[in-house]
Amino acid sequence: MNFSIFAQTHGYYDFTSDLASFERPTAMANLGVAASHRFGPWELSMAAEATHLRMASADDAIRLTPATLASASVTGRRSGVLFSSADRHDSLALSLTLPPRAIAGSFDLNYMTRTPDGLGQQVAHQNISLGRLTREPVRLESAYQLVSGSRLSFSLAGGVGLGSGAEQQLMGSFGWRFQ
Repeated sequence: MNFSIFAQTHGYYDFTSDLASFERPTAMANLGVAASHRFGPWELSMAAEATHLRMASADDAIRLTPATLASASVTGRRSGVLFSSADRHDSLALSLTLPPRAIAGSFDLNYMTRTPDGLGQQVAHQNISLGRLTREPVRLESAYQLVSGSRLSFSLAGGVGLGSGAEQQLMGSFGWRFQ
């Protein structure tokens, strides 16, 4: 379990900006929990995190109301899928991940716009739920790693968002250590 409190300037969680609205500090409180259990060649782990953000109050054109973001993941990993000797071993992992998403809070925007007749200006206001802006879909991720001795390693990892039009990703790496 981890609990932390800190202040951030020029940003809001993972959003950064040089707009005047973001120069004041945003207070953040974060609570994270993780658990892992190993039984034989299997390991099961779970993690979750909640972050509460409160932007310093102001009468700016852009304002974010107090918000809460949450994320979670569940991972299963098996060691020794094809190789399990001391000299050569491998592992395969499968994970279901909920990326950070807002479960409370909104984006308030105040601005001037033309009147319906187009001859003057009037004040306009929009209030957009942060939940609509943070709708990254749940992801299914997998990884395979092979290590041979202390000099050679290979890994392949991929992921796919479980929503229409979601991104897909595949990465590989190869390591060879010279002595």
